Amino acid sequence: MYLANLPAILPAMSKAMTTTERRRNDRERKRRQRAAARAAGVPSSAEVARAIVEAVSFATLTADLDAWDRAAGWSPVNVGLIVEVAIDILVDRCHFDRRHSRAAVKAALVPRAEHGWPSSLPSTCPGPDGKRYAVRAPGSATRPRRR
Repeated sequence: MYLANLPAILPAMSKAMTTTERRRNDRERKRRQRAAARAAGVPSSAEVARAIVEAVSFATLTADLDAWDRAAGWSPVNVGLIVEVAIDILVDRCHFDRRHSRAAVKAALVPRAEHGWPSSLPSTCPGPDGKRYAVRAPGSATRPRRR
């Protein structure tokens, strides 16, 4: 029954199309999508990740780590510098569009719900009862309940 309705559901695929042909068509479609995105100046997620890693390295090298006061709770690494350097790497070195690069870097660095899960970021400092607690950012999301 289901195979009889397949052409109506997916008109581009016929019943005779094999799994190999479907996969080949999917690969070609994805190549066209990636080429169109590249032509529009949109960086891939891998290129964004590489730019962020390089920006973190640069910010760490330029930071004054000797003045780092862990007890005060501040970091010598400037997050704004990381974002700007990552965008500059994508625009100046990789020749992507600045608007698309900024959106891609912001999307890669957006807080996610799992950042607030107790098992996500274990603390290196044990609590008063000797157990290790998760580092929780103010206003972070909690783990969704299982049903």
